[in-house]
Amino acid sequence: MDAREQWRRFDRWLCRVPELDITLDVSRMPLDDSFVRCMAPAMTRAFDEMAALEAGAIANRDENRMVGHYWLRAPHRAPSEEMAAEIRNTLDAVKRFAAAVHDGSIKTPAGVRLTQVLSIGIGGSALGPMFVADALGNEAGAYIEESEGEDSSSAAGGSVRTLLDKVRQLTRKQELA
Repeated sequence: MDAREQWRRFDRWLCRVPELDITLDVSRMPLDDSFVRCMAPAMTRAFDEMAALEAGAIANRDENRMVGHYWLRAPHRAPSEEMAAEIRNTLDAVKRFAAAVHDGSIKTPAGVRLTQVLSIGIGGSALGPMFVADALGNEAGAYIEESEGEDSSSAAGGSVRTLLDKVRQLTRKQELA
């Protein structure tokens, strides 16, 4: 393909989505009109299902709940103003709490500045605490992860023991500091 053909293909296949501020160049991918026609129904269905999720459709039918973790980054996308306001208020409270921890105005009951983090996650939500622990370094805290699908009695017992051990470790570190 010569330069002129490459330019025409680039011009034809460049995908811009201004609402998302995304530009995608697929001109070097082996796409053709038949592929696009073949995929059109599936893509339409995927976009419709995503729009339904963003509008608050039930995503987890077993638990009868919506999925809206992305609303935390964009509260205006929440399906109701009440939910958006609750998200904004919660984010503001978390930011105020973090600022108070950083400036030292929140202390332990013994009056000691907070220096350790214990973060707890369940299943997929354990990734956040793992990333936090990794970002803060090994000395900054610990995380507890509980995998879904395990026998609840043994998993819970193991988690409680692990949690207590981590709290003891963090408390000893604090006492030594």
